[in-house]
Amino acid sequence: MGQQSQAQTQAQISALQQQNAMLNQHLHSQAQSHINHLQQLLPFHQPPPTVQPPSASFQSTPQPSAPPAPDPPAPVTNPVSSHAIWAYYILQS
Repeated sequence: MGQQSQAQTQAQISALQQQNAMLNQHLHSQAQSHINHLQQLLPFHQPPPTVQPPSASFQSTPQPSAPPAPDPPAPVTNPVSSHAIWAYYILQS
């Protein structure tokens, strides 16, 4: 009876491994489809613009009396890019 239950366990493991492989393939395909769709929503597939510090060449002397320029607002997280990152992570795992 021990051999029979061991054979059944091995058969169940084999069936679960096959099911897992099929589910992983489906997940990969679905993630790739989502990435393709999200990339179509991004304009020109460009990364977000970076803020460049102002050049000091136009100021010949320091101006201590002038108030410092306010910091630019923090960029809002783009939900499209966070989904694309998630999908990329799923594809890599």
